[in-house]
Amino acid sequence: MTHIVIVGGSHAAISTAHQILKQASKTQSLSRVKITMVSRDTHFYWNIASPRAVASAAVVPDTDIFAPIKDGFKKYSDKEFEFVLGEVVGVDVSGKVLGVAGGAGGSNTNGTETERVNGNRTKKSSEREISYDTLILCTGSDTKVATPFKSRGSTEATKEALHALQASIKAAKTILVVGGGSTGVETAGELAFEYKDKKKIILATSTAHVLPGCPLSVSTNAESLLRSLNVGLRLKTTVKTENPLPGGGYQITFSNGEILPVDMYIPTFGIVPNTSFLPAKFLDSQGFVEVDEYLAVRGAKDVYAVGDVSNAEPSQALFVNFQSKYLAKSMGLVISGRRDAVRPYKRSGTAMIGVQIGRKAGTGHYGSVKLPGFLITRLRKTLFVESLPKTVDGSVF
Repeated sequence: MTHIVIVGGSHAAISTAHQILKQASKTQSLSRVKITMVSRDTHFYWNIASPRAVASAAVVPDTDIFAPIKDGFKKYSDKEFEFVLGEVVGVDVSGKVLGVAGGAGGSNTNGTETERVNGNRTKKSSEREISYDTLILCTGSDTKVATPFKSRGSTEATKEALHALQASIKAAKTILVVGGGSTGVETAGELAFEYKDKKKIILATSTAHVLPGCPLSVSTNAESLLRSLNVGLRLKTTVKTENPLPGGGYQITFSNGEILPVDMYIPTFGIVPNTSFLPAKFLDSQGFVEVDEYLAVRGAKDVYAVGDVSNAEPSQALFVNFQSKYLAKSMGLVISGRRDAVRPYKRSGTAMIGVQIGRKAGTGHYGSVKLPGFLITRLRKTLFVESLPKTVDGSVF
């Protein structure tokens, strides 16, 4: 029996788990593998739709973006799949053991209590030890400033943060969105589309154009679409100070000297990998997990990383799908005794991005080629929320 532990409740985690189990079924080796998924969240969060969700709970209710992870694997027996609600607080790669603390909203901490893990780390009484043969890290990333665009550490906390932001947005008249990446652009566009002339929406970015890293034609197209929705743009502008006002809201001072009173501001800039539980020797200078050509963590035997948490490729869903499919196939070969048949992962090297701006326009590119707006709008019209159930139960893979 090969025990594979997957850490995380992300798209990468769910995709990789389902595909490994399917590979094992195809090769008649399902009885020789068990997957244990350790997640802080009870539900998978379809955060692709979060910019629209923060703009309107009526348009994107919780049921459209949260689905219980455990239910998606109910077709597998307890000997094949186990879901553990908790947070990994330490990893001993030499002893192949995890320390897991009970998660909010539930606890699976019935493991044997000891004082230390492998003699190296003090173990709290509420922790559970989980041993593994193979460890796959799929813990994803977080925003630099706490927002509900990513999980807030538990499903309950994420919902609370989302609902609080929705309520604040509903009450606000002037909203500043900070950050010109895809999340900032989509959020500003969704807010402007939802509220039209009822609210003043401003988007500020430190870069010369929104969507930095995209072809210039895509960036300028996005700016034109935002302006058509009456979004005020502040390019090459940073927020120097945000001082609370007596009656509520903030007085924002920009780097160009402009002073702007706003009811609220929404930071959308920057992501950080969820790697705080890992020793620094496995991370690069930005905190991402360093992986080799097999998506294996450098310096750690039988440990792999998939998705936003690794430094293999940029943080995009397209790359997550490629990595997940590759690793599932590799694990299938290993489980069936064909480790020597595993080939290196071929990095895509071609970036692709689609950005919905409001609900009737969008822009994007594949490599250096700008994609037609109508194509982006058609593909991202619903922000793929209909794929949530099929993703969680694995039928989409």
